[in-house]
Amino acid sequence: MSDLEAIRAANIARNERALAALGLSSAAEETKRKATQTRRAQAKRRRVSRAVEDRAAVRQVPRRQSSRIAVATMQERQAQLEREEAEEARRASEAEARRLDRESRRRTTRRRTPVSRSSSTSVWDTDVNDRSPYVDGDEVDELIDAAYEEEAARISVAPNRLVDDEAVKDARVPRGAMSSAARTDVDLSFIQGDSEQLGRVFEPEEGSGQLKAAAVDALAVTGCRFSRMSGILPFANAVVLFVNLDMTNGYDNRFIGPPTGLHLTWFAQATQTTDSPVIQRMLATSDDDRVLLCLRRPAEAYLFAGRLEATEVFPHLRPVKIIWRLVDAPVLATKEEFRDLINLRDEGATDAGANSAHDDSEVVRKVWPEAEQEETVEDMAAAPVDDSDDSAWDPQTLVEAWAPAAGESSGTARVSGSDEAPTVRQVDSDDYVDGDDAD
Repeated sequence: MSDLEAIRAANIARNERALAALGLSSAAEETKRKATQTRRAQAKRRRVSRAVEDRAAVRQVPRRQSSRIAVATMQERQAQLEREEAEEARRASEAEARRLDRESRRRTTRRRTPVSRSSSTSVWDTDVNDRSPYVDGDEVDELIDAAYEEEAARISVAPNRLVDDEAVKDARVPRGAMSSAARTDVDLSFIQGDSEQLGRVFEPEEGSGQLKAAAVDALAVTGCRFSRMSGILPFANAVVLFVNLDMTNGYDNRFIGPPTGLHLTWFAQATQTTDSPVIQRMLATSDDDRVLLCLRRPAEAYLFAGRLEATEVFPHLRPVKIIWRLVDAPVLATKEEFRDLINLRDEGATDAGANSAHDDSEVVRKVWPEAEQEETVEDMAAAPVDDSDDSAWDPQTLVEAWAPAAGESSGTARVSGSDEAPTVRQVDSDDYVDGDDAD
């Protein structure tokens, strides 16, 4: 050590003694102390970290359980899985049922049908807010079902039963929350052809203009949703035809009168055939599943014209043509409203003797079997209906002409000259010449 270094070391020692006398530590001791504290802190942090890691490792080690607890846990998990699978199966089953229901309705509903092509559709019964020239019944039903499903479940609706309780009919709920017509029954009095209902005019509420709605509300045991555009309205226990007695839509809905009984020529919708479910249902009518008729003049209220039974069908025509027999014609003949309705010479719709686009003999040939044509044509030619002769529509005369034969039920379709109750006669294309083709 040199002299200068010795002097420096002596000064440092003197200064440290002075600081110690004052209770202060020197800079070297402070540095040493801080270094020691830092090492201790680091060591503590390492110990804490190791402890955390050890605890995590302990948690990852599976805890020892008894076999009873392990089996119970496994059984609970298995039961939960079974419940989830059952719920998924139930939802899939309900979805499949809804799909099949939509397909069934789709087969019975004409899709995208021009309004002007329906034989029983009227522009007077169209919603004023509907400006579309087409209507898709399936899409409308699906949208309505989706929108009102929750509301319909909340609102209590009277059950669809055959009841004669006006209070039930008057228990109105919003139409959107009602069941569809296909799930609603027609009142028993209409199904049985009650004389008080025959010839009844379904007047709408004043100012409403809802002609078809007034008829549906009267026919159904409870309020229901229905298509305003279709002239064929299936109910749960009946199919109702809404027919307009005018010839402006190109369909000759015509009454054929005495002496053969009262029949109506009717045309199905443009896309329907004899294989269509609703057509097959109408041709197979029974006491438990009737075909009913509602008539009207353009822009007038509907009139209930009773029950129908098919006597002939023309499957080769497009649209399909059916000849219906009015089962309740004897009673209807006594109803002034009905007689006035079918005597439409001024509007162009005619009975068998009035002027029309077809000769009367041609009309008869379309209706009656070959063996009866000569006699029927002769009878009709011998006693034509005179527009000025009111006696031709005398109620008593019509009752006698249209009454069923002795021993015959009023609900049985009968072909003149035969004692058997025939099935519906299908007319082949060789037996019939279309008037348009002949022209």
